[in-house]
Amino acid sequence: MTRRILAVFLAVAMLSPSTALAIKREVKGLDPLPPGHLYRFHNEEGSTVFSRTLTVDGVNGGYAVLDRYGRVLLSVRGRVASAEQDKRNRRKAVVQQVSEEQARKDRDILRLYSTADAAENAMERQLTSVRASLDYALISLSKTKKSRDNEKKKFQDYERRGEPIPSSVLNALGVYEERLIRLASELESYEREMANIRTVFTPMIERLVEIEAAKENEN
Repeated sequence: MTRRILAVFLAVAMLSPSTALAIKREVKGLDPLPPGHLYRFHNEEGSTVFSRTLTVDGVNGGYAVLDRYGRVLLSVRGRVASAEQDKRNRRKAVVQQVSEEQARKDRDILRLYSTADAAENAMERQLTSVRASLDYALISLSKTKKSRDNEKKKFQDYERRGEPIPSSVLNALGVYEERLIRLASELESYEREMANIRTVFTPMIERLVEIEAAKENEN
């Protein structure tokens, strides 16, 4: 009795307009179903279709193969669902890769500095060392400028009196000008070095703060 009711229902479904349209979009090249077996899927209108032919709607949305008693023998995920799953898997793989890379970086940081305070102290020690060299260069620059200005005044005095300018004055001016150029270059290098130190340490300190906060939340 149950089999007869199912057969009548399937016959009506296969004669419906939506099913007729679906059959027109039949997927070719599939092995024929055994007698009494059917495909079950949803068409583009959302209606359930029972048919011995599989359409593009079934391939895209997924389908099941039923035996003559209506039992599901095979369930196949749709092509659209598979594409979405592939996207999710790719996103998951990217997230996993980023997570593993961050974990590796965290291990490297923690091998160097156990806490944010330790990293800050290390940064400050390096900055202090460079700052001392910078301060010394600033003092040398100031002294050299004064010496250069004194020699320049002598040069101007000789020039104003119309007297020959001694070679000692000319040589001294050349030496001081070269020294000023060298000191200016040193100052720039010290500034760059201090900036590089901050560039290296700041992300590490920020990450160590995050790690410490996460550990506190766990506790």
